[in-house]
Amino acid sequence: MKKPEGYDDVQAFTGDFQVLPAGGYVCRIISAKEVTSQNGNDMLEIEFDVDKGEFKDIYTQAFEGSEKRKWPHVGKFVQLIYGTDGRANQYFKGMMVNIEKSNPEFVWDWDERTLKGKLFGGVFGREEYFNQYRGEYTFNTKLKFVRAVDVIERGRFVVPEDKLDPANSKNTQSSLPIVNLEISEDDDLPF
Repeated sequence: MKKPEGYDDVQAFTGDFQVLPAGGYVCRIISAKEVTSQNGNDMLEIEFDVDKGEFKDIYTQAFEGSEKRKWPHVGKFVQLIYGTDGRANQYFKGMMVNIEKSNPEFVWDWDERTLKGKLFGGVFGREEYFNQYRGEYTFNTKLKFVRAVDVIERGRFVVPEDKLDPANSKNTQSSLPIVNLEISEDDDLPF
């Protein structure tokens, strides 16, 4: 077998990487852009990484050796900008207010490029999915909510419950009926 050119210089990709646990983290926006969903909805897409603590730069480090240099899906967050029912507007405005609170000199001016480098607090939760390469169900961690940095630093957030994949038969509840037995102190127990 002939050794490929550059083999000694390339960083090995072993498939091992550190998984971000569910919780709250201070994050930094790497880029932001307006995108359109498949349904034609306008959305703001931000790419980010953890900015402080034990997991600082977790996404960047995990993919530094990748020749494709693609940002991993878990380091992206999209938020609807407009909504006919007003809810998307509330969530979008809430996100912008939290980014402004996290960056005291910053005022949102409707230019998404100004978001680059800004901090925010991120609340992350786990989602179960079927990993076809491993042939098993596993979890990934996703940004669920954008909050102010001080909310994260003071621990004033709730970690979302795991979102389980309904296709995983281990997640379905038993179909056996639940029987309530009323037992008094005078009853003999059958065991």
